[in-house]
Amino acid sequence: ESFNAKIKLFRANLRGVADKKFFLFRIANLYAYPH
Repeated sequence: ESFNAKIKLFRANLRGVADKKFFLFRIANLYAYPH
């Protein structure tokens, strides 16, 4: 069970990092290409 919890935490962290990168990418695009 502890192992499962660690994997869930690890995957949640990965998702958080990916979301942050995607968010920064979107922000950069918004400022780089104003509509």
